Amino acid sequence: METIDDIMDNFDFDKVHEAMILLGWRWVNHDTKAFEIPHVSELRKRARRLMQDAMGSHMPSYSTGTGGFQVDKTTEENKVYLSLSFVLTSWDNYA
Repeated sequence: METIDDIMDNFDFDKVHEAMILLGWRWVNHDTKAFEIPHVSELRKRARRLMQDAMGSHMPSYSTGTGGFQVDKTTEENKVYLSLSFVLTSWDNYA
């Protein structure tokens, strides 16, 4: 998908990896069951999967996330927009 490929080409996965190293942010390696800082290739794989899930949703607005990644999908005038973020902290007070 063009939208996903554009995000994958422009998102700074190296910066995310550096932040994870600095913070000691680990994910579970499902093969070894150990907690490890994921390689950039794993970060890319996880982000693509989340965006594919969002694009596959029939809902006009959709959010998903895991491991620090957040994907938001919005639809306006039959055009789909995606955003990919890596969230270190957030707060909201939705009513």
